[in-house]
This record gives sequence, C-alpha cells and structure tokens, in this order.
Amino acid sequence: VDALGGHKSRQYARFRSLCCEAFNKLRASSILVVNLLELLGNSTLPNIIALKARGMSPALVVSDRLRLDLTDEQAATYLSERILEP
Repeated sequence: VDALGGHKSRQYARFRSLCCEAFNKLRASSILVVNLLELLGNSTLPNIIALKARGMSPALVVSDRLRLDLTDEQAATYLSERILEP
C-alpha cells in the first residue's frame, strides 16, 4: 500500500480497480476453472490434498470464493472491501 502512495492515492485506487476487474474475469470463466479443479481430483498438489483431507471439494471451495451468487458490480464491491481489510 505504501509503495502505491497510501490508501488514498490514485495508484492504489487503480490497483483495487484492476483487482476487481481480474476477479470478475475469473468469475466469467468460473465453469472452466471449476472443471479444471474437478479434473485435478486425484492430484498430488499440496493444497488440493489438504482440502480433501478436511473433507472439502477444491472445486466447491473455489466456486464459493468466486462469489458466483453476486452480480459483477456486487462482486467488485465485495472484493474491494476485502482488499481494504487489514
């Protein structure tokens, strides 16, 4: 944040805007992302193994985190608020 000029700088506002844009691009491709995670079901990737060990589906976790229940505008607001959290 400091490298971008602080919380009130134009650079930080641009950073948040780009993050929200990228988040919505990922959400637009959610079917592909979730299908890829389904295909990795027997993967030896540590994060996938850890989620499965806790009885969680990696595809469902990512789907939930993408907040597919929100509109793009709501998702941008959600993510922007998350970025501001300490």
